[in-house]
Amino acid sequence: VREYCTLNSGTEAGGGVTSLGDDNLLMTGTHIAHDSQVGNHVTMSNGAIVGGHCVVEDYAVLSANVMIHQFCRIGRLAIISGCEAIIQDMPPFCTSYETRKVGSLNLVGLRRAGYRQHIKPLQQAFDILYRHSHTNAAVVELIEQKLGDDPLCAELAAFVRDSIRGITPMAARRGGTSE
Repeated sequence: VREYCTLNSGTEAGGGVTSLGDDNLLMTGTHIAHDSQVGNHVTMSNGAIVGGHCVVEDYAVLSANVMIHQFCRIGRLAIISGCEAIIQDMPPFCTSYETRKVGSLNLVGLRRAGYRQHIKPLQQAFDILYRHSHTNAAVVELIEQKLGDDPLCAELAAFVRDSIRGITPMAARRGGTSE
């Protein structure tokens, strides 16, 4: 925990717990609001802010001046580029490099974490989630039916199923609109 970081204690209304896991890096001026849960191996760069009642899962990276709206969840191995604002749940294994949008899978992070064998199934799951017009319930059902044997795809499906705020939408593709 570096200089000028703030971590607010939990509130009675929120269950009374703000938690911070192990082996995290909170750079200068980061903020974790009340009743939030931050997992293990999370990196929060200078000025990153996590609102109240948020969940930031293991190995997430919040770049400089990222703002996470209250009650949002940031999935495992998600990366959010600098100066972004996230107002809905950010799925695991994804990157965001356009405000309030998912850009792609975090392929570099998946490779570095030793998940190369899961990339192809995750790409198929990502396509189901973002490249087709399905409801979240249909996305979950399709991923579980087609890719449920892959534990990372099952984790992605569970994340979508458990979303309350909704899933961060995909950014428009270069040269066209989002699909």
